[in-house]
Amino acid sequence: MNEPWRLGIGCIGSKAGIALYHGRSLQDQKFFGSPIESKFFLHLRTLIPPAEWSKVTEIISLQGPGPFTGIRLGFALGHGLTLQSKKSFYVQPTLSVIASCSPTFPVVSVVDSGGGWLWVQHFVDANKPAGSIQTLHRSAVLPKNLAHIPLCGWGLDRLSWDGFTVTIDQVLKNLMENPYAQNAQIVAQDPYYGAAPATVKPKLGA
Repeated sequence: MNEPWRLGIGCIGSKAGIALYHGRSLQDQKFFGSPIESKFFLHLRTLIPPAEWSKVTEIISLQGPGPFTGIRLGFALGHGLTLQSKKSFYVQPTLSVIASCSPTFPVVSVVDSGGGWLWVQHFVDANKPAGSIQTLHRSAVLPKNLAHIPLCGWGLDRLSWDGFTVTIDQVLKNLMENPYAQNAQIVAQDPYYGAAPATVKPKLGA
């Protein structure tokens, strides 16, 4: 079976990365900061020359929850590219991607919105959430059932919480390589305001 060429888009807050994969093999990647929207296509053209764009068949991005601007921007860029070029577009839950970055399990995956709110979710391993997503104010404490579990997250350094703080390169790598990529959802709607993903594709390559 021919392995697909896949483009990954990881945007969280003011950080972003894009990566080109052939199947599960990284070919090249670029990282950049704000203003993400003005730099995205410049980096995309250096990552994938226009003459080679046709070989990319799948685009994958973060679904959220997360900082509003980064998630919406990543989704809009990925969805716009797929609408323009008729490629398949997939999303992965951000907390799942972050949990897969953890060196140990179980873990509580954390995303700081940067605006006063946090999203947390308990994972017993990289492929198995143990509970639903919870929303907390950053001044709150973790629920008692999660307080003894190690943390892995985006923005832990801003919160002064102890735990494994992920970086944009780790997020992008695990967006493309963690087990959730085996069951990523193909989408046709906005992740915040649209309906549920239209269909599910079992695998994204070998």
